[in-house]
Amino acid sequence: MDQLVIGRRIRHARKGAGLTLQALGERAGILPSQLSMIENGRRETRLSTLGRIAGALGVDVTHLLAADAPDARSALEIELDRAQRSSLYGGLGLPAVPASRALPQETLEALVGLHASWRVANGSRSRRPRRPGGRTPSSGSSCGSRTTTSPPSRSWPGGCWPTSATAAGPSRTAA
Repeated sequence: MDQLVIGRRIRHARKGAGLTLQALGERAGILPSQLSMIENGRRETRLSTLGRIAGALGVDVTHLLAADAPDARSALEIELDRAQRSSLYGGLGLPAVPASRALPQETLEALVGLHASWRVANGSRSRRPRRPGGRTPSSGSSCGSRTTTSPPSRSWPGGCWPTSATAAGPSRTAA
């Protein structure tokens, strides 16, 4: 069972029924905080609990257990959540971007696309970008005609850190 998909399917059905977490929780006999964790894929759900939720929503359990996301937006939110939970993203040391309804569709699509490109560029296994010859960028590495100092906890596509403070925060360069 894919907890992220199940959670999004529950949320989609709950909102479609015009119910709040509190109202669905009361109908299903589940605390709203637990229901929220289930909807966000952060809590594993027992089949008996899914049965109570499905009954309270007036849908069949199989509807909640379907493998696909309930809509295109939810599919993107699931993909972003998975990408940000990956060790590859964790190795960057960046904060997660919550996939809330306030996040514009275009931004969500761009973030998912960036994560997919980053995963492909890094072979999905490496935590740091590799240069030809298998070296990783390090302090004093050469990037074309300039030398950069890379922060030890982050990596950057292409293996070279930008020299512009606006591109990735403060950067130290040696002439």
